[in-house]
Amino acid sequence: MGSGYRLQAELLPPRAVDGASGTANRTEDVFNVVDFGAVGDGIKYCAKAVNKAIRAAKKNGGGVVYFPPGRYRFGQQGNTESELQITSSNITLRGAGNSASAETSSILYLDHYIPGNKFLLYGHGHHHPGPVEEAAGVHVVASVPAEAIKLHVSDVSDYSAGDCFRLHGNSKAWLTPWFGDIPLDPKWEDLSKQGITFDQPHCVAHVNHEASVLTLNSPIHTEIVIKKDQTSLKLLRIQMLSDIGIEMLRFESGWKKEKKPLCHLCDDKNTLGWQAILLTLVKDSYIRDCVFDSWIGSVKLEMSRANTVSHNAVVGKPGHHCYRTLRSYGNLFLENSDTAGTWHGPSFEMFDSGSVFLRHKLARGQAVDAHGNLPTHTLVDGASGGVLYGAGGNEMAFPNHAEKLTIWNFEHRAVDVRGKKYLLSCERLFYFFDIPYLVVYEFTSGVINS
Repeated sequence: MGSGYRLQAELLPPRAVDGASGTANRTEDVFNVVDFGAVGDGIKYCAKAVNKAIRAAKKNGGGVVYFPPGRYRFGQQGNTESELQITSSNITLRGAGNSASAETSSILYLDHYIPGNKFLLYGHGHHHPGPVEEAAGVHVVASVPAEAIKLHVSDVSDYSAGDCFRLHGNSKAWLTPWFGDIPLDPKWEDLSKQGITFDQPHCVAHVNHEASVLTLNSPIHTEIVIKKDQTSLKLLRIQMLSDIGIEMLRFESGWKKEKKPLCHLCDDKNTLGWQAILLTLVKDSYIRDCVFDSWIGSVKLEMSRANTVSHNAVVGKPGHHCYRTLRSYGNLFLENSDTAGTWHGPSFEMFDSGSVFLRHKLARGQAVDAHGNLPTHTLVDGASGGVLYGAGGNEMAFPNHAEKLTIWNFEHRAVDVRGKKYLLSCERLFYFFDIPYLVVYEFTSGVINS
């Protein structure tokens, strides 16, 4: 299945070759954050200056926002502009390197916890319903076979090639086609109350106005049965950002200095605090060659598609999440690592579909995380260092995964950090997962610190 930047129809843009200017080629326009008032001394707060540089790149139609070597401080208390915001396409945030030395690398340091599920860096598009959708609600009118690229919808008059939409709906009528006679536990509250929920971003390749059919640029992996007069699967227009780049930066947080370790789900700070990057409604973009030192949440992709997250590292104090994709489609996580040992390993959840985790290095005893709410068609290939026991989130969000979870070439290492000694837990894996494909090629038992 296709995944990653432009669903791998083309390579990522070339890496920078000129560290002094932050350019990868001579056609790029560079906006040096120092020229907008940022100071990499670790003392002055820099959010206003960096956002000013980002807005200048936006006005220019795109460009590279460059951080020379230094330590850039963020998190000023009482400042409404404490976070960084990317709200337009064709913008790259680029540093000089990702080491711990401010003399040679670019370090973005958040010194205070920002309450309210906030991130240091946001890249986000927006919902943009058209007039037809607002008036009546455009919906799918015919069943969708697995791997279909054509949607028969109630009205295509507001759509053109290149438009994107959120395909969203829920129905208990979809339970039988998905699960057949598999018994559903009443403790699975989300499923028992709402039925199957479908929520993914898709984009239009062609519009047939006569037949009222949209041809998509990538397939819908799962079958969706639409009964006569059923209007539960709707199309909601979205405006997605594209060609966002985040590279060669080191992200550090003040959470490292707090004495207490993570207390899982104890409060908002331990669950949603100290978060680095969120990309939402973003496509054809990338995060690469970055280091995340001591974050409760490092990278989160939500309602996004065809992005590549590659060659990044999570280090330092172990947090809640490392690399996370939800309500998304076709994201590629390539050769990333987590030596910190966050509570949840690489995570796919909430109706996510078509994500690929390739050659991921887990911490010893860390679990691959099928987190719940029916992600589908996930490939984990060449992962090493962790375990398969204990994957997943809260029981109300079970099953952990719907159809076609493929774990291939998995190297299982040591005992689970919570004291379990199972290679696999059959109950956890096969009862709460919907018929996975599984190949484990190496298992080494032992203690965590051996």
